[in-house]
Amino acid sequence: MKRMSKPNRLHKAAILFNFVKLVKEVFFGTIIGFLATFKNIDLGGFWFILLYVSLFIIGAAIISTLQWYRFTYVVEQDQLKIESGIFIKKKRTISFNRIQAIDVSEGIVHRVFKLAKVEVQTAGGDVTSKAEAVLSAISREKAYEWKELLQVKKEIEQELDEEPKEEIVKTISTPRLLLAASTTNGFGVFLSIVALVGSQFGQFIPNPIYEAVYGWMLNLSVPVLIIFSVIGALFLWGTATLGIWIKYSFFTIRKADDGLQLSHGLLEKKHLTLSTNRIQAISVREDLLRQWLGYATVHAEVVGGRLDAKDGGTSVLLFPLLKKTEVESFLEQFVPDYQPEVLQHVLPKRSRKRYLFRVLFPVVLAAIPILYFLPTYSWILIILLVLASLLGVFQYKDSGYTLAGDKLILSSRRISKSTVVMFRKRIQSLTISDHYLQQRESLKTLKCSVAAIGGVGKTFAYKDGDEDQIQELFSWYSFQEK
Repeated sequence: MKRMSKPNRLHKAAILFNFVKLVKEVFFGTIIGFLATFKNIDLGGFWFILLYVSLFIIGAAIISTLQWYRFTYVVEQDQLKIESGIFIKKKRTISFNRIQAIDVSEGIVHRVFKLAKVEVQTAGGDVTSKAEAVLSAISREKAYEWKELLQVKKEIEQELDEEPKEEIVKTISTPRLLLAASTTNGFGVFLSIVALVGSQFGQFIPNPIYEAVYGWMLNLSVPVLIIFSVIGALFLWGTATLGIWIKYSFFTIRKADDGLQLSHGLLEKKHLTLSTNRIQAISVREDLLRQWLGYATVHAEVVGGRLDAKDGGTSVLLFPLLKKTEVESFLEQFVPDYQPEVLQHVLPKRSRKRYLFRVLFPVVLAAIPILYFLPTYSWILIILLVLASLLGVFQYKDSGYTLAGDKLILSSRRISKSTVVMFRKRIQSLTISDHYLQQRESLKTLKCSVAAIGGVGKTFAYKDGDEDQIQELFSWYSFQEK
């Protein structure tokens, strides 16, 4: 990295990023409480809210500016030194030898001012979700200069007699990305968020308008309501599809000497480096629609670093969509140790009724009030019972495992099918449980956990397995050499 002797401040756009962060963390949590009781607030209460918002904006602007002013960094003597803190001054020194990766991302504001956000990951870092250091707004040129110099430094440190490795690159085509976006389960999450926001939005609509619209909808025929519902669902599906397409546009995975390098994004460009020694498990996931079409996605459970954890997930997406026939060659190229194998052990037949019970019981509970209050819609319950039964059968059939030396391949299904590949040395804990009903059938449940982003263990379960199967897995794990 280029040596600097004079402390540097971030670009002034960092003030905006600090301000937005404060608004997200503090403001929304408190103002939503006020708005939830908006109809019960009198004129005095309204002015109080307005005063609170004004004071918060002024205070947040001052704090954001002070945070920017007090944050300085300097590169000297093979070290990155950072000072920060408004009232309590914090000093942090990071040796270049400890830097594992430099992740670079560019949001919309960054790209306008030709800036980038830099997150420094260290080899000795803990398993928290925080990066060792975050510089929210430095010049794009400097960010990529640091990243390139780190790569050159690693190449120089390699042994001279080591044979250079060929770089492997894979990108996703636009038609494949559109298919991935349109078949994702993210639509269900998006629909839930819209429903939650919509349920609270009604209180801000004047009562006369609300009652007029509600009365108009009641007068509509059932076919018209169904048409409106379909149009609304298609609109939400299209919106969710567009969002995912924008997020993962230009998705590229590259295998280099320092691990896997991932980049994607149309509006916000992200460049991530994933060290292979932080991979705890590889999962191949097949959503219902994708499985029917013959496609799957590949994820990595990773310990340490931020990566995509801020997006709400506990794993890193290695590739958005692959044909199932392409999965084996993809893993062979990028993570050759994590090859899945054919399941050798499946659930006993006596486990099937337990899987059916788990999915049918909630439907039966929901059926009681529906039959009592809305008997004309009882036909919907028949459809739900059939769908739940099919789901239970699929969950039973898709569960199984294989032991291959120090490697465990575990398959299961909730809604989507997941095949997980993990090594014994990566498993943090393995637990066995059973209850009275399982004991009568000589069944047990096994759960194994690996470390994941944020240090929160990711758990995979093999439910209602035969006692002998569970004992085999427990013995395999317990007898490992330490």
